[in-house]
Amino acid sequence: METQVHQLERMLGMPYEHDDAEMTMQKVNAWRAVHSQGRGLYSVLYEHLDDFEDRVVREGEFMSNTLLGWNFGDGHLNDERLVAAVQKRLQLQPGDLVMVYCESQPTPWRHGRPREYRVIDAALGTVDRGTWDVRDCVATQPWLPDGPIPLQVTWSAPGFVRRQTLTRGSTSGQEQPA
Repeated sequence: METQVHQLERMLGMPYEHDDAEMTMQKVNAWRAVHSQGRGLYSVLYEHLDDFEDRVVREGEFMSNTLLGWNFGDGHLNDERLVAAVQKRLQLQPGDLVMVYCESQPTPWRHGRPREYRVIDAALGTVDRGTWDVRDCVATQPWLPDGPIPLQVTWSAPGFVRRQTLTRGSTSGQEQPA
């Protein structure tokens, strides 16, 4: 499967070396983390994925950029419909493609709390919904030095169990309910 890194590696006129292409893609993650909304999104990923540190994390807009050649700049093309279209073509396994989605944050932020999010697994559909308080996002640094911000799960898909997460630790290797 071609990725954005592959596209940068074969760019005409000035192809990137692999490490330079990867660094370029990671700059977008750093940019997102600088914004309070990104701190919430990364917190959801940390809480949802037990192997977050081993995954390739990409800004969601790149999925629509790569597949459609265009995006709105605020995620409206990156919802359950696009993920379902990817799943229809690729038949991914649970956990292969996990997207955290939230609407753009209103300005000023203090009028837009809490932020609502959804966790979409390509193979399973929407598996979690919840909220975070924007004040918690702006009270921490972009790299989340104290760990993920507090999240409030408001709904989980029937039968869905969240695997052990980085902040919940292990319970003898057993899966934990969300």
